[in-house]
Amino acid sequence: MTLHNAVNYGGLFLGILGAIPVLAAGSKYTSRWRRVRRILRFQRTGRVDIVLTTSLARKEKEDGGRVSVVRGLAPEGDILAMTPSVALLSTNFPDKQIVTHLSEKVRGRLDDDLVILGSSASNEYSADFMSRFNLARQLNLTLEVKNGSIAIDRGAGGNRLKIQDFDVKRNAEGLPKKDIAYIAIGPNPYNANRRAVVCAGFTTYGTGAASDVLFNDILSSRHSRERRLRKVLSNKSAFLIIECHLEFGNLVHWDELFSQGMQE
Repeated sequence: MTLHNAVNYGGLFLGILGAIPVLAAGSKYTSRWRRVRRILRFQRTGRVDIVLTTSLARKEKEDGGRVSVVRGLAPEGDILAMTPSVALLSTNFPDKQIVTHLSEKVRGRLDDDLVILGSSASNEYSADFMSRFNLARQLNLTLEVKNGSIAIDRGAGGNRLKIQDFDVKRNAEGLPKKDIAYIAIGPNPYNANRRAVVCAGFTTYGTGAASDVLFNDILSSRHSRERRLRKVLSNKSAFLIIECHLEFGNLVHWDELFSQGMQE
């Protein structure tokens, strides 16, 4: 073998070695992309509307001077919930337009794929979704967010859950150390040919945690718990209840309390 050939073969060998991590990364991305699309069932193109809860419908900015305006405000947890949802959706659905709304100022019809951030106690679209959610009726779900209560009477195999007067254990700053959150996935109530996802908690920080769990953990992680929950969420309709442990409003740990899917 000549020196010239040896150099060529050496370069080819190094090129193959360099390509392996790239191919592995590409394979991992493709696998995640398929997983996300299989579970969410969103259309490849079109629009995805994200509806945040309006905390104070309209308030004028203090000390705004001559440029002070009246604006809608969203709770902190809902803002935290935006980051993982938008990051995953923009990466896996690059051809979809992402449109954000406040619940008391929705522009246009919500008849495409839909993400709702906030509970039925404070977000009218979340309440509307849950009132039409067939799986909730099948489970005989009782949800009283303001009282810290949630109950399921008819889970699969006689599985039941009852939480009453849940204590969020506020810290010195008044932020919750714990919360109950839920994730619901099913047909869009305003267009049965599109999908809807609800991420909500007893508090706004539970809403942020629910979004973090769904978009950062369940849809992205390879751990066995997340793999099992992906099978549940792959159903046409699915409902998941979790207990969240928080630090300064951010999720640090979560436990599954209930999960069930239904092929309608």
